[in-house]
Amino acid sequence: MLLLLLLSCSAPPAPFVTSASSGLRFVSSSSSLHLLPAVLKHTGRITLEQTLRLRGGDSNDCNEFGGYQVLNNEMRESFDTVMKRRFVFMQSFLIHGGVSGLFDYGPIGCSIKNNIVDAWRKFFVVSDGMLEVACPSITPHRVLEASGHVKRFTDLMVRDETSGECFRADKLIEEFCDVDLMKDAKHSNETRREMMMSLKARAGSMTIEQVEDAISTFNITSLSTGAKLSKPLPFNLMFKSTIGPSSGSSVFLRPETAQGIFTNFKRLLEFNGGKLPMTIAQIGKSFRNEIAPKQGLLRQREFEMAEIEHFLANGETGHVEFCKMADVEVCLFSRTAQERGEAESWTTLGQAVEDGIIALAYFLGKTQKFLRQCGIKAIRFRQHRATEMAHYAQDCWDAEVLCSYGWVEVVGHADRACFDLQMHSEATDVPLVAWEQHQEPRERRVVQATIDRALIGKAFRARSKLVVEALEKFAEKEGEEALAFQKGKEEGAPEALKLRVEEEELEIPAACVSFKETIVREHGAFYYPRVVEPSFGLDRLFYCSLEHAFYVRGNDHERTVLGLPVSIAPFQCCMLGLSSNDQLMPIVYEIHEEMRKMGVNCRLDDSAANIGKRYARMDEIGVPFAVTVDFQSCQDGTVTLRERDSMEQVRVPKEEVPQLVRSLCEARESPDVSWAAAKERYPSV
Repeated sequence: MLLLLLLSCSAPPAPFVTSASSGLRFVSSSSSLHLLPAVLKHTGRITLEQTLRLRGGDSNDCNEFGGYQVLNNEMRESFDTVMKRRFVFMQSFLIHGGVSGLFDYGPIGCSIKNNIVDAWRKFFVVSDGMLEVACPSITPHRVLEASGHVKRFTDLMVRDETSGECFRADKLIEEFCDVDLMKDAKHSNETRREMMMSLKARAGSMTIEQVEDAISTFNITSLSTGAKLSKPLPFNLMFKSTIGPSSGSSVFLRPETAQGIFTNFKRLLEFNGGKLPMTIAQIGKSFRNEIAPKQGLLRQREFEMAEIEHFLANGETGHVEFCKMADVEVCLFSRTAQERGEAESWTTLGQAVEDGIIALAYFLGKTQKFLRQCGIKAIRFRQHRATEMAHYAQDCWDAEVLCSYGWVEVVGHADRACFDLQMHSEATDVPLVAWEQHQEPRERRVVQATIDRALIGKAFRARSKLVVEALEKFAEKEGEEALAFQKGKEEGAPEALKLRVEEEELEIPAACVSFKETIVREHGAFYYPRVVEPSFGLDRLFYCSLEHAFYVRGNDHERTVLGLPVSIAPFQCCMLGLSSNDQLMPIVYEIHEEMRKMGVNCRLDDSAANIGKRYARMDEIGVPFAVTVDFQSCQDGTVTLRERDSMEQVRVPKEEVPQLVRSLCEARESPDVSWAAAKERYPSV
């Protein structure tokens, strides 16, 4: 059955760009990276073909997308070496053996990540007038039970029956396919090759039955021991704990920040004057107990999220400011294109909305603009297939970034409809609704319950209040059934109404209640607002920004550079002396102090290394500008200002350099305040 399914599938995605539950993501091992360009080209990725035509060359060991070259093996090794040597990020608790899925950020990494967070807050919260909240990471069991996470927030797991080692099922299947494809890179057996490519591409969206069938059909075993695997079973990804000494107070570490926003909806709506649309943002830690985390920062157990919940007014189908994004050109990989084996397509968001591909496209455009601001070049938006949709979502488009691991989901855009508000309302009896005022009164047919509370009290005593509430809900939500009961009652048929109250089925005597249909005039109505959610994985964005910024000068892998945008660079400038001469250092300290007073994040390097090595040290951590005091500074009061990527230098009076650096950092897109303008104004070195 599975064999026929795989053979009948249309052209699959790249075999080394794996499919997972939340998008096409990871390359399983660096050894397969050299095949990535050929695979992408084989599957008709128009982005590669377009780029090659524009640049008039081939990709060699790199796949090019919008000017970005995927790091090949040698470049990736250089990148990893720099990250470790400069302590940008590193696995946590290494002196105790390390823990997979947990990472520490060093001073450089921490500064870059904080700058990304600050830039995100300015770009979204401040620019769009959003409201920001901060909620606890510890979340009660009943909250996540209501949201569906307790039952549905799972991945499929298999176990090595010999060693007991656990594997995430879809990743194990993908790795099996990688190994099979790598045995013979030429793959003379074209049928087998196509089957492996199809199997790998669909591993992340398989049902538990399909996973079991695939393991059996292809005799997939543990890649560690070769032993037989257990049957797949769902594994909940939330960390569970308790509050206080009583084990009855069950809690989880939150798997997303969103639930704190939904549970506070009523207060937030009041704060916003009862008006919709309303947009709420939250930045904070989330936790997922990954089965077997790999791929470094891309798959962590503790990670940072920046989430937005945009609540729409009743009847709204788009963002009120969508016109600002209508002309943004994007690369879309729709569900239909994936199922047909077609390539991505380029279009404007306005055209995509007009064609019915995307309903709510504003945040896709906003996201792409922000990713570009962070230096990301290769971006596409991939729509989830029905089998990989989250339990709360009606539709979802992932912003995926191309890096050495393949296509990586960095931002998820989910149409959550009114799922969360409705679930929490039903679980708590607190109506998380908004009010819509009608311009003219409207008539509506409703079913009303007339309840004999005295009889209910005698029959059900302590539970009488619950029974009354259940009868009122029954009349409201099951009006036709209530009227049918009333008709039978009048005809002398029913003796009791069977009603479920708190998981128990009760028989309500017919004499206790009657129902009738009536017409009411309403001046307004309550409704559950629709919610659109962009969800940013900040650690993934951090990592992809670093990969996209990383390059070497010429072919010298010892001269590495992080070409980070100024807005997220760890330092805006560094202060250097040509040497540690006693004449030079007082000037260095004087300018450094002036930089700090003006708010320029300036790094002082007064080590004894030669000036070339110190420039190189600053280049490899992404510092965009360097100010150097030399012996000419003692004579005419000028210093050199160096730009990182071009390595060009100009001489600037020392009194002017702090303001110039500040202006270059703050107005980096202004033609009047740019490096080109600085070169025209000041003499070159």
